[in-house]
Amino acid sequence: MKIGLIGLDSSHVLAWLGAAVAGEGAGADADAGERSVEWTGAWGEASPDMALSRDRIEGITREVRERGVLPILGSVAEVVATAEAVIVCGVDARRRAEVVAEVLRARRDGGLRVFVDKPLALSGAVGAEIVQRVRARGGQVMSCSCFRPVGLAVAATVGARLESGGEGAVLHVRAPLLLEPAHGRYFWYGIHAVELLYACFGPGCVAVAVERGLSGEVATARWGDGRAARIEWVHDGAAEFSLGIEDAAGRRSEIDLRWDYARAQADLWREMVRFFGSGIPLVPAEETAEILRFLEAAERSWATGGEVALES
Repeated sequence: MKIGLIGLDSSHVLAWLGAAVAGEGAGADADAGERSVEWTGAWGEASPDMALSRDRIEGITREVRERGVLPILGSVAEVVATAEAVIVCGVDARRRAEVVAEVLRARRDGGLRVFVDKPLALSGAVGAEIVQRVRARGGQVMSCSCFRPVGLAVAATVGARLESGGEGAVLHVRAPLLLEPAHGRYFWYGIHAVELLYACFGPGCVAVAVERGLSGEVATARWGDGRAARIEWVHDGAAEFSLGIEDAAGRRSEIDLRWDYARAQADLWREMVRFFGSGIPLVPAEETAEILRFLEAAERSWATGGEVALES
């Protein structure tokens, strides 16, 4: 499996490269013929007005080069020329559509399988545009946070606890909220909590209401089938991710996520390799688009107050 990588300013690159070297994902999909990963190369450039991009690209590029398994090339076209799949992972999500368009121009024969790191875009409309462009060229798109496989590992437990909690039981997600000015309020880090939620509930959210507090903010989300969930975004960046169920009587039980960063990224890498082999994404693009609309609705609610319906 020949994979190219666009973006050298994200720490995720180092995590996935480590997982690939360790053999994570080898033979992840039988349809891929248990093919090993072969890197075509990597390319990236900094966004000068985004400190996290500007200040990290040199160090990450140097470390990638020193590891000696992923060649640094001079352009997107060079990376994509012989690739069967491409990872787009620059930290500046404002440029997602631009970068994906450049990838597609470089491969006129199409058919690429493209993984786009979270978030796919900074709006539902741009996310839909990216998916349409890739599919129009015979390709497929997958995009999610490393918390998607974390959530899927406990989804069955969440479902059972909600059922035993009775009518009115609510899923509660707690997560830190870190802000990046160029990425709105929730698209940068708030998306991790939303990925956990969707891993357990799936699509079907109809409305979100955000309440502000001194130490954080709470989003209450309603699903069309009557289920409900709350996301507590904590302003303390050191806060732990957690899941809990509050039953109809107000009693709360915690669910052990059993996660760590390296394991979560390795699990995501395995799912990426499976997608590259099979063409079937772990998260359907339509669900990813709903997550973007959820984030948009949450941001509007935070700004204006009240419940905001997800746009169709």
